[in-house]
Amino acid sequence: MMQPMSSEIEEELVEPQFVEVVAGQSTRGITSKEDIYAMLVRIMVGRFDFAADDVMPDAHIVDDLDLDSIDTLDLAVQVEEETGLELDEELLKGVERLRDVVDVIHARLESGSA
Repeated sequence: MMQPMSSEIEEELVEPQFVEVVAGQSTRGITSKEDIYAMLVRIMVGRFDFAADDVMPDAHIVDDLDLDSIDTLDLAVQVEEETGLELDEELLKGVERLRDVVDVIHARLESGSA
């Protein structure tokens, strides 16, 4: 059985200027783009009532999924709650497709790794 990391070790692995942990949650368990995509599918199915087959990586958030700005904000909040990452508005401006969301989240997770 794996021992939990001490807070000293955790501080070395996460650079706070890149990744802020929200409400004590951590990003452990979500490491790959596949994990991130699976999380997005789960959110889209659970929160927005999509069929899992309709949530494709190339789906355009507005044109294909018909999410408005409020829905997009809700999606960002759900991602923050799932990952513990704080996603700022500037980071999300260029996001058009679900694969873009995956890339942004993955880059944030990668930048927080030592």
